[in-house]
Amino acid sequence: MFRSFIAGLAFLLILSASFSQVDETSARALGMGGAYSASSLDGNAPIWNPGAMDAFKRMALSLNYSAFHIGLEDDFLQEGGLGYVLHLDRKFRYGSVGISYTQFLSDVYSQGVLTLGYAKRIFGDADGKCLSVGANFVLYRNGFNDANFHNFDANDPLVVNNGTSSMAFSADAGIYYRPMKLFSVGVCAKNLMSPDVSISQSGASKEPMKIRGGLFFNLGVVNPTIEVEYRTEAANDKNLDMHIGLEKNFGESFAMRAGYNRNDVGLGFGYTHWGEKVSWGIDYAVLYPLMTEMAKEYFTTHRIGFNLYVEPPPVPVEDLAVVEGSVNIVPDRLILGQEATISAQVENRGEKLEKKVPVSVYYQDADGNWVLAVPIEKITIKPGEILPLKFKWMPPAKGNYTIYVAVDDNGKKLPAVKGKIEEVDEDNNVGFADASVFRKPEGMISPESKSLAVSKLLLYQEEEPIIPLVFFEKNSSTVDGRFDRMLSIVASRLKNNPDVKIDLHGYYDKSTDDVADPQKLALDRANAVRNKLLSFGAPADRVNVRTTGYDMSESRAGLPEEQVIARDRKMMQDENRRVEINAWFTEGNEFLIKVPFSGTSKEPANTEDLARFISSMRSLLQKNEEVIILVEGYAMEGDREAEELSFKRAANVAKWIKGKLGPELAERVYVHQAYEKSVPENEVWVFPNPEGVVYRPKEADRVLEDYTIEGSEENLVKIDADVDAGVDSFAVSIVDEKGNTVRLLAAGKGQVPKGISWDWRDEAGMLLDFDEKYFAKLQIWDKMGEQLITTSDTMGIQISKQGKRIESLVIVIFMFNQSQPQSKFLESRIEYVARRLIYRAQKGQYKLIATVAGYTDSIGPEYANIALSRQRAERELGRIRKYMKYLLNLDTDAQLDNWLKEHNVVLKAKGYGERIPYVIRRWNSQLKTAETVTIGNNELPEGRTVNRRVLLEMRAEKLPESE
Repeated sequence: MFRSFIAGLAFLLILSASFSQVDETSARALGMGGAYSASSLDGNAPIWNPGAMDAFKRMALSLNYSAFHIGLEDDFLQEGGLGYVLHLDRKFRYGSVGISYTQFLSDVYSQGVLTLGYAKRIFGDADGKCLSVGANFVLYRNGFNDANFHNFDANDPLVVNNGTSSMAFSADAGIYYRPMKLFSVGVCAKNLMSPDVSISQSGASKEPMKIRGGLFFNLGVVNPTIEVEYRTEAANDKNLDMHIGLEKNFGESFAMRAGYNRNDVGLGFGYTHWGEKVSWGIDYAVLYPLMTEMAKEYFTTHRIGFNLYVEPPPVPVEDLAVVEGSVNIVPDRLILGQEATISAQVENRGEKLEKKVPVSVYYQDADGNWVLAVPIEKITIKPGEILPLKFKWMPPAKGNYTIYVAVDDNGKKLPAVKGKIEEVDEDNNVGFADASVFRKPEGMISPESKSLAVSKLLLYQEEEPIIPLVFFEKNSSTVDGRFDRMLSIVASRLKNNPDVKIDLHGYYDKSTDDVADPQKLALDRANAVRNKLLSFGAPADRVNVRTTGYDMSESRAGLPEEQVIARDRKMMQDENRRVEINAWFTEGNEFLIKVPFSGTSKEPANTEDLARFISSMRSLLQKNEEVIILVEGYAMEGDREAEELSFKRAANVAKWIKGKLGPELAERVYVHQAYEKSVPENEVWVFPNPEGVVYRPKEADRVLEDYTIEGSEENLVKIDADVDAGVDSFAVSIVDEKGNTVRLLAAGKGQVPKGISWDWRDEAGMLLDFDEKYFAKLQIWDKMGEQLITTSDTMGIQISKQGKRIESLVIVIFMFNQSQPQSKFLESRIEYVARRLIYRAQKGQYKLIATVAGYTDSIGPEYANIALSRQRAERELGRIRKYMKYLLNLDTDAQLDNWLKEHNVVLKAKGYGERIPYVIRRWNSQLKTAETVTIGNNELPEGRTVNRRVLLEMRAEKLPESE
């Protein structure tokens, strides 16, 4: 009978509107009287206080089992449950989730409660001071087993209308606060929605909301805890309850527990095995009910729990750094508008692959604003990797910049570094480098006067031929000082032509050199010339003395023994005692291209071979300023038709080459007509020629005579310069239309002068050429290496009354008593002479008389020399006309005659024989005066050599503008 009573009592409790059978479960918690809100740091945290889920580090799993009121025979009341807490991040940054499920079972009734929760620390560490909050979603499921009811009425309206089960939802919330290791506070509100757990869902059987607040003291040996619970609805209106507990530790593994609350008292113990990575423990508690009929029967409740703790995986060290000193800006001194490359190295000093890490590059502008220099770049970097980074940056304004490179920075809080990675060292994320940005130098130059008026000016420009011969006295190897000028020019040119060498051939005269070993004398003479050249700076490895392979007694000026006139015989013998200076290429720098032609075609059959050598030609010309490219056509002498065809073929090949080389090198490609029986007429040969080193005439000095300057010669050249980066050096000069410097007015370092006085003269002290235009030129190099080049408006000499120009160009130097030139270079120079004549004619406002003048030395009868000089002059006149037609793109002599007439040019030939030795006017820069020099002295062998010449003498009279 009593058992039936107890069963009925249990049933009444189940159907009560105020109580649910599922309780907070945990052997440890209930062994301490249910005071667990402030210490629920295990898998049961979702059940007792969801706020505590993020207040410990280990992953926790708890399994619980309870047997209620042991001794009750008519029903077996039991409960099982589990709880699990998982931390979402090894660094505990993203909170924790928890899940629990508790199931109560009896013969007639069951109830399951599922919670899903989330907790997040507001501040602090998971194993230190912290404040954490959390919440649960709660699902209740209730059910009856009608098969175990006695006298169950299936027609009962409760069952018919509602079935035997129901579900309800609710929510929990909790706060866990640990201000120090020894003390923690927990507050939890459960059943916030007061869910209705009745079958009828009528609202009459709602779970009361419970609010708990507790304190836990972690004193080590003895850990007391106290908790106050408030229910919104309770039996006998006892809404408040007190929970008190005590835990006594014995070492680190074993603990005894005791607890009290209004409903029961409890005793328990626990054992925990602490491992390095995994720990586990067992808890047990027995509860004795208070102040109920069950207490009289000594019905006790027994609870057992298993706890599993898994240490979190070790937190990988995360540390990104900008390698110290790795930030560089190249160049670090820039000109505004110039792009710089910012480079840096980022190192992953941590243990984790870092993905999509932002890198910022920024600076502070002149207004104090922090600005991104380039867009944010995201990188992926492996542990231990050093990743080089490069950014292109264009400075927006001049000034001094400090460029910062920051890793793990999104650039939103500049200059603070704002990233997503928690690093062990946040102070190494930034590197920097400095850069300075300057404006380009600016300036202008302007002379006060743009012109100088001069009247009755006579200008001489006469080229000075170079005769690469050194003559000696009888039995002597001493080089006379009169050859120093020529040898110094050759030495200087050799230095500037690194692919050219000089061969020296020594000779003796069989009649006048009376020595035991004349060949040794010839070689001594060659060595003496070599030593002279070396003394003038010629490279020793490119000046060679030929010792074999030629006849050292070969006569230069005919056969003296056949000359019956003693004077002439002596002159011929004098020319035999000599050293000849020949120029050619060092090994590997010469080439020969044979361009074939078909039939009577004027166009080459193919240009493949030519194309292969264009780069070699360009390189050779650029490195060697005296080298030219000869394009040579061949024909039998006297065959006018063949000559014309071969010349046009060579001209077409030269045109093709010039187009490939470009305008800066085109004028060094020369067309040459040759008469070589050994070369097929259907071929044009192309090859380089270095003989300009020893044969090219020295540039003519300008010598002015008989002129009057009207007004002041002084001209103030004004300069205005603004150099932001500071002046490194400067130059102020006067230049001609081609950019050649004719006078350096000032040059140096530091401050640029504001003005310079100038007297309208060139470097040698000569008044400027009245036929040319000039400019004042300002050059400034700043300390950044930037250069300013600016020029003034045009300046020039104005002839107020009359101006005359006499210009003399060397066309060719002939061999003794012949009409053949001494070298291919001199013979091909006819193209340069023709080009110069065209230039003068096209200047306009000229009366131009151009005379091709032939001359001879004084050896031989005068009548023969006159005939020879005329023959030489007429030969070169014909060649000049041919080249003029080629350069002017004219087809016939009649067209050329019309062109000459239109340009007021008279072109003629004349032979002067031996009557006019070669005399030139040149400027003595030391004495600042003109001097007349007889270079064609017939008493000297070199004078007689130079007299065997043909010149183009241009006499031009420039009329004043008013005329």
